[in-house]
Amino acid sequence: MLDIFSKVQGFLVMVLAALVGAWNTCVAFVRSIGGRVSSGLQVVKRWFLFTVFYNLYGWGWWIYFKSRYIQNWSRFYRWLYERPYQQGIVMSPRNFGDLADFVRNDLIWVPDGPKELWDVFKSPKYVQWVGWFGDHRAGDCGAFAVWLVAALNKGVETGKFEVGTGWNYEARILSIGWLYPSGYPQGHNVCLIRRWSNDPIPVYQFAYQDYGDPSPWRSNIIEVLHDIEAAYFPGGVRVAWSVSDGATLTPIEVHVG
Repeated sequence: MLDIFSKVQGFLVMVLAALVGAWNTCVAFVRSIGGRVSSGLQVVKRWFLFTVFYNLYGWGWWIYFKSRYIQNWSRFYRWLYERPYQQGIVMSPRNFGDLADFVRNDLIWVPDGPKELWDVFKSPKYVQWVGWFGDHRAGDCGAFAVWLVAALNKGVETGKFEVGTGWNYEARILSIGWLYPSGYPQGHNVCLIRRWSNDPIPVYQFAYQDYGDPSPWRSNIIEVLHDIEAAYFPGGVRVAWSVSDGATLTPIEVHVG
């Protein structure tokens, strides 16, 4: 009798141990699935938010330039705050070195604030005056870009700029906006330089200049955008870009993506 009881007891212990093991395995499996589901939901959530921010920022950028808000606001700002400087001049550079020397040595980057409604294109004549006679606090990248465009174009128009044999030069404002993986938006303005040859079938090349020497020459604007991306937001995603006339600030082309 005791032998039978001990056998039954041993059998029940084995069953109980098997049940406990099975339970622990189930719990571990559920937790694993739950972790993967939770992780998957986080990925989907991040993707959804990034997509929403991407479209909001991209199409907001499109409206920002296409509606000519920044153009009209900048004109009004210049009339409101920079009228005394409009009797001044913009220098005529001899080469890209003159441009680089001025932005490096005579201008200081400062962010646009409430006075500028956090974004404005200041007058190139104001930027010139600040660099020569003022406190050198020109503004943000927009101020650097408008001055570079105005100075380069003036140098070309007056014939002082050394264009080299067989090349024609023109400058415009290139603006680019991007998102970091966190969804934080950022943007940058540069002087877009275009040159073309006098050949029967012209060869076009592009580069940009902002705080120093120009970037390497590229065959199209997209390659210039890649250079800006590599320099300023290697971990971000481009959402929009635009090209504007430097003198009138009129948008020439606006792109999302």
